[in-house]
Amino acid sequence: MTGGSGLPDVAADLPLALGGGDSANEAGFTAIVHGYGKDSTVLDALSEYNGIGNENIGLYQETIARPFRSLVGDVSPGSDGLAALIFYTDTRKTDRTNGIVCRPGSLTHPAEIAAEALGYMEITNAQFAEKGYSDAPLSGIDPGILARNAGQDWTTEYTNRDLAVHTGTEAYHRGNRGCSHTPVRRSCRVLPVGAGAKDFERSRGSRSHRQMGRSPAA
Repeated sequence: MTGGSGLPDVAADLPLALGGGDSANEAGFTAIVHGYGKDSTVLDALSEYNGIGNENIGLYQETIARPFRSLVGDVSPGSDGLAALIFYTDTRKTDRTNGIVCRPGSLTHPAEIAAEALGYMEITNAQFAEKGYSDAPLSGIDPGILARNAGQDWTTEYTNRDLAVHTGTEAYHRGNRGCSHTPVRRSCRVLPVGAGAKDFERSRGSRSHRQMGRSPAA
């Protein structure tokens, strides 16, 4: 075996690893975290394998019914970060697979943020399905204080949150010790990790979401 560069062929690898046809995802995986970020080729491969839109296709077929969800992280600060998130959600309107965890300016690796958020979601679903994710702490996630102090946390500005709302996302501000951004665009789930509070939003399915509750004190 020799080393290489670039991205793997996820579209070809998924059926080899998880199965195809009526045996697709036969092991019943429900969550996927990867290290390829917002690469559209990887995201498209996951979305197509899982099933695009609201149709009974992919893992949503009645003879399979074993869909999964996937998250990536995002720490992009400033107006460029906001623009990138809007672009992400704007171009994935029929994607019911891939979500994104946003904490502008965090020093934590984006994949680690996604892994911790999705891990919490999975444990909660398995053990306390009725609980939801309200006030859920994500320990070890850097809240992006340096970026905020440098004026690069776009969630602190009302105009940015208003822009998010008017471009098909949701944004909300919580208290004076931290603020969270929660964009959701149709099938995409953009979850926040609040500064100090670290609460986040959950979405289930391609046309519904649940907004999380009040942030605890930092």
